[in-house]
Amino acid sequence: MNINFFNLFSYNFFQNALIGGIIVAIVCGLMGLFLILKKEAMIGDGLSHTAFGGIAIGLLMGINPIITALATSILAVFTISYMRRKKIATSDSAVAIMLAIGFSTGLIIISIAGGFNIELFNYLFGSILTITLSDLLLVSAL
Repeated sequence: MNINFFNLFSYNFFQNALIGGIIVAIVCGLMGLFLILKKEAMIGDGLSHTAFGGIAIGLLMGINPIITALATSILAVFTISYMRRKKIATSDSAVAIMLAIGFSTGLIIISIAGGFNIELFNYLFGSILTITLSDLLLVSAL
């Protein structure tokens, strides 16, 4: 089987994966530098674990899990900012609190719903080759 590497670029799924990967690489590089300089390096980890709770809520309620994960993450950012501003917790502590709340909420909801299923793993880990045009638009907008 002789496959030319450049033939891959003729496939729509490969083009979407390449464009999505480039967009995410550029944005993550810029945001990562900004977050490191602001001493907020762990916020990405905290928000990803909080988003897990949002995905679980979306799957349980039959709502698009991406929307609920985004809403949960935005709520977590505002809560972290509030805790820092009111001096309830330092930045690292506020991120850790939200990480624990989001992840434990996700675990509780998943256990109530009957355990892990294939759909949950698709949302958590996914595949870059399954990026659609609507995913590209969402990533670009965010």
